[in-house]
Amino acid sequence: MNDDKTKGSEKKRQNRKLQQLEKRLQITFNNKSLLRRALTHRSFVNESPVPVKDNERLEYLGDSVLALVVNEYLFKSFENYPEGDLAKIKSAVVSEVMLANVAINLNLGDFTANHTLTGAVEGSRAANEGCTTCKCSRPK
Repeated sequence: MNDDKTKGSEKKRQNRKLQQLEKRLQITFNNKSLLRRALTHRSFVNESPVPVKDNERLEYLGDSVLALVVNEYLFKSFENYPEGDLAKIKSAVVSEVMLANVAINLNLGDFTANHTLTGAVEGSRAANEGCTTCKCSRPK
């Protein structure tokens, strides 16, 4: 019985944290399991007593969505730049270091120990809402 209470209170705590993250991101997920999965690093899967999926597939999707959004923005904003310059700018913007800084600025570490989750969170957003809603629609 005590285990059930502990599991129930842990689930409530996790749900509160997910709600806090949604508020911080200004996104409401219809499918909370996608956000929970986005925050699940591969190393946790091996430690978890229950089967869970890691965030790697969402990170794959999210990295592609981020690249698409950045490419669209650069294409529209820098009409006179050649393709090579646009590619260099995009590479810098979506680099691991830059995305880690975004994750730190969003305090994703409050929700997990991994600071390289920006792509996975964006992937969960794309899977939740569909890629058409991801086009340069971020809050300003």
